[in-house]
Amino acid sequence: MEHTVSVRIGVDHVLYHIRVTRAPKNYDGFGTIELRDYGQPVGRLVLIRDEHYGWQTGRYQSGMFACTPPEYDNQSEVQQELWRRLLGQRL
Repeated sequence: MEHTVSVRIGVDHVLYHIRVTRAPKNYDGFGTIELRDYGQPVGRLVLIRDEHYGWQTGRYQSGMFACTPPEYDNQSEVQQELWRRLLGQRL
């Protein structure tokens, strides 16, 4: 199961890694987007831009927080949330 999402707008193309972490939001750096905060014990669903993935996972680890692929295939959930945000729709 692949835990990435590819976003293409015009000629711009960005690959994001879909991950779950219990790290607080203030651990998120550039290129990281929080999609959902499920609360504890699950944590947060985040997208990490491919070129910042190594730095971001290291940042989470510096606080002793795991950063793992989701346990289930959530491609549909991720795509729906990205469309919702792109269209400016509120929850």
